[in-house]
Amino acid sequence: MAPPTTLAVPTTFDDLEGDFCNKEVFVRLIRCWEARNFKKANILMGVELLLIDSKSTTIQGFISTHFLPRFKEDLKPNTIYKLNGFSIRLSKSVYRVSPHKHGISFNNKTTFTPVHEVDYQIDSQHFRIRDLQAFTDIVDKHTDLLDIIGFLRVINGDNLDTQTPMATAPAPAGERSKDMVFLHVQLEDGETARVYLWDKIAAVFRSRWNDSKTKPSVILLTTLNSKTLGGVVTLSSTASTRLFFDSDIIDTEKLLSR
Repeated sequence: MAPPTTLAVPTTFDDLEGDFCNKEVFVRLIRCWEARNFKKANILMGVELLLIDSKSTTIQGFISTHFLPRFKEDLKPNTIYKLNGFSIRLSKSVYRVSPHKHGISFNNKTTFTPVHEVDYQIDSQHFRIRDLQAFTDIVDKHTDLLDIIGFLRVINGDNLDTQTPMATAPAPAGERSKDMVFLHVQLEDGETARVYLWDKIAAVFRSRWNDSKTKPSVILLTTLNSKTLGGVVTLSSTASTRLFFDSDIIDTEKLLSR
C-alpha cells in the first residue's frame, strides 16, 4: 500500500524569514492603490497592496511598474489568492498600512493565482482604529497610517447637496480647496478629529453623500496621515484611504446601533 500523501502546510506571514519565499501563502487582497512620486511629475512607481492571511495577519506588498503588466488584470480587492515566489524585505519606515516587521515585493518568479473563496476562511477586512492621541503621538512623522471610526458632526466642501452650516474650512497649502471635503468626526471617546478628504476619496464621499436619501451618521476612514495645520492636529486622506458608512460593514453597524 502506498504511503499517505503529506500535504504541505501553507506558510503565513509570521513565518517569513530570509529575503525570498518559495512557499505558498493563501491571502486575501484587502485593497490596492497606485504609488506615485509627487516630486517627479506624479510618475507611477507601482502598486501597493494590503494583504491578510489565514491568521488575520496583514502585510504591505508592492508591485513595481516593471512587473505590473503581469498582475494588473488580476488585482481584485476582496479576492483570495495563492501567493508564491516573492521577495521579503523590511517594512517601510514611512506611510505604513500594516504593523508587520516585513514587507513583500513581487518579482519575475512570483505567482498570484485566484482561488475559490469557499475553500478558505480569511478575514475580508482588518482595521487599525485608534483614538486622537495615537495620531497626536505621530503627527508630522509620516510613519503609520491609522484608521478612525466615529460620528459625522461637520461636513463641508464644494458640490455637496447638504452640509452643516459653518465657516469655510481652514485652507490648506496648495490651493486645493475645490478638491477636498472637510469633516469633523466625533470619535468613540468623545474627542473630535478634523479630517481632510482629497481627490478620489473626496469624490467618493461626495457621490455617496449626495446619492443617499438618508444621510449617513457613522463613518470609518482608513489609513489617514496625521499632520499639523494651523497649530492643530488634522488627519488627511491618502491614496490608500477607504471609507465605510452606517451599514457598510459590521464595525459601522455596531456603532450606529449604540
